[in-house]
Amino acid sequence: MGLCRTIRYCLKLRRHDKYTVEQIDKVQQKNLRKVVSFAKKRSPFYRKLYSGIDVNAPGFSIKSLPPVTKELIMENFDKVVTDSRIKLDHLKDWVQDEKRLGQLFLGKYIVTHTSGTTGKPAYFVYSLKEWDWIQAHSVTRGIRFKPGFKDYMRSFTYLYKNKVRVALVSVLSGHFITYIMFLIKPRLGKMVSKFDYMSVVAPVDKLVKQLNEKQPNLLHSYPTMLEILAYEQLEGHLKINPWIITSSSEPLTLSARRVIERAFQIQFNDDFYQDYADELTNLFLYGVLGNAVNPLETTRNKNHDR
Repeated sequence: MGLCRTIRYCLKLRRHDKYTVEQIDKVQQKNLRKVVSFAKKRSPFYRKLYSGIDVNAPGFSIKSLPPVTKELIMENFDKVVTDSRIKLDHLKDWVQDEKRLGQLFLGKYIVTHTSGTTGKPAYFVYSLKEWDWIQAHSVTRGIRFKPGFKDYMRSFTYLYKNKVRVALVSVLSGHFITYIMFLIKPRLGKMVSKFDYMSVVAPVDKLVKQLNEKQPNLLHSYPTMLEILAYEQLEGHLKINPWIITSSSEPLTLSARRVIERAFQIQFNDDFYQDYADELTNLFLYGVLGNAVNPLETTRNKNHDR
């Protein structure tokens, strides 16, 4: 993963924030034509499916494309992928080995999969360049914090000197995207952060003890677990003061939001909440940082001295 490339992607995406609706439509249409053309050229499945599609035809839009389901992609996986070396059977065997967590498939691809709760698990393969795009989307779309270049450098300098303590309370097995996003992180994340991984199936009192010891600046988990931790905070067992709390993978209910905000005095930004199960959006995935606040603003308001 390239640090400079990820930063370049972030700055490119930040420019889109100032675009008009017409400019956004133009960018979307350009990207749509590009990705459909690429799919027709490199994927046997899409070459056949889109054989009658002309991306340069007047009126071409997303509505011009036939629908594709997760089940259809899995049934035709070996023909969907654009690298003929990637085979579904090989991929399934590869992810079964717990030692593969954090490693690259075929030495060049990052692999994630769904839990399969709606049927069969779905598998997704990303190049390092695509993963950098996902990381960039997570930073620029998942968090309300929108620094300019000077603020970015000032923030980086502060964070480089004061490592951000990040706690992930999640399933710590399998190539689930939440875990993989935190496990395979860009060089920048390693430079400015210290990560602690905690199992979501651990007893609550053990999690409370671990979190009290680590005192995370950023806490990420599932909404149901965050609600449990919120009650522990209100009852005085959990005593943490995070700058940011984020969640993913489950719907965030109104009751959960209220108790989390009350317990930690943090307001969620639900405009960018995204369930990772919608991975079929692939490169357009916003990432795991679905509900967040401005970390610097929160720091100023709470007068953290860390």
